[in-house]
Parts: sequence; structure tokens; C-alpha cells
Amino acid sequence: DEDRCRVAVVGTVKSGKSTLINALLGQDILKRGAGIITAMITRIEPGSEPRACLVFKDWEEINGEINRALSFFPSPLLLERQRSLDLRRPEDRSTIGKVLTQVEKDRLLSQDSLDQNYVLLSSYLEGYEQLKDRLGAGQQRLELSNTDVAVHQQLVGNEAEAIFLQDVLLTLPFPWPAQGLELGDCQGSDSPIPQHLAQVQNYLLKSDLLLYVVSSRVGLRQADYRFLGDIKRMRLWEQTLFLLNLDLS
Repeated sequence: DEDRCRVAVVGTVKSGKSTLINALLGQDILKRGAGIITAMITRIEPGSEPRACLVFKDWEEINGEINRALSFFPSPLLLERQRSLDLRRPEDRSTIGKVLTQVEKDRLLSQDSLDQNYVLLSSYLEGYEQLKDRLGAGQQRLELSNTDVAVHQQLVGNEAEAIFLQDVLLTLPFPWPAQGLELGDCQGSDSPIPQHLAQVQNYLLKSDLLLYVVSSRVGLRQADYRFLGDIKRMRLWEQTLFLLNLDLS
């Protein structure tokens, strides 16, 4: 119906998803490295020249997420407030920081994942300092072209900045016919950040094909089996292809 074929590249952290897409495209456009590098799904489609379009959330959405997350913290500081908190106000950022410092350490981990609301709030707090000039100017879209396209790697690879993003689209020349194709570079299915898995699951519901990358270094782990269970429940099993990454160097 959309005249588009979406291919989601999925797998655990460091399985080789971004490396696979770079190889398919014949260029090092997606950031690679140690740890969690992909903090936001990057959509890639064919085009005549390299371009990147990054769309940021508006302030209503940002502050809505922050105030919903704060409602899960039983802090006296929040009981005293008479209005919703706004990340742009210094006193409200100070309040959020104080609430986070009051959180007991054993609450931060739940089922091997960091507490979702704690991660969201701390990411927004840290990322605001890095993006306040851009966000303060009301710039909701960032358009990059040619050599500037690589700038997107910093925003997509940093959780504190990626939390402000709503969508990331790269348009690149493909070395093979790819009209109507969209590649989705997804976050690791075993990421300790809960928002990542939720974003991946939402993208899978719109996808037509899944490329599941398995690292030969670690094989299949418990996180893989949990994620494969999600894929089966979403009735995407028949559309899933498995690729074994034989990176033995």
C-alpha cells in the first residue's frame, strides 16, 4: 500500500548490524565502535546524493514525557509542585536532578534493564545542556547534505541527544538497484535502555522483512531468545532471515 519495502536489521548489541549495512551500501556511513552506538533507529533510503534529515520532538512532547516519568518517583519535592515541570526552566532542571539523586540504587535495575523512567529523565537532563542552543532556537528539523551528513552520527550515537529525536532519515546513493527500499538500522535487542526495545518493536510492526544478525563470537544468548519470542508473537517469523557474522579477525 505504501509502495515501500521496509527491511529492519536487528540483533543484539555489537552483533554487527551497522557494519552489515555499511557493507551493503559500500560506505562507512553508520557509526561503529564499542558499547551501545545506535541509540535511535536510523532509516536509510536510496537517493541521488547523501542527505540526512533529523526531526526533533517538540517541547509539548518532551515535557509530557518528563512529567509522566516523574509521576513514578515518590519524592517530597514533587508533592510540593503546583505546575508541570518544564525542562527549559533552570529551577525545574534543578528539581529533576534532586529527584534523581534521591533514587535508591537498587531501584535502578529491573530484570537486567535500567529503570526506564530514570534513564529517560537523566538523558533529558544531560542532553539539554548539549542541545539547548538548537532547541531554544525552535529548530525542529536539521537538514544535512554531502560531507555534513556524518554529523548525524553524534546525535544518533549519544543517548542523551538521541532522546530528543523523533525521526532520523538518511538518503544515500546505493551501489545496487534499491528503488522503494528502506533499511532500518535498529538498536540492540539486549540494550539495557528499555526505550530502545520499545522503538524497535514499533518499527518491526511496519517492516516487511527482518535481517537478524548473529555474532559468531557470542552465538545465541538469552536476550536473543526473548527477542525471537517477540518476533514470533508479532507474526514476523516467516519474514525473518538470519545472518551469521563470521568476523574472526
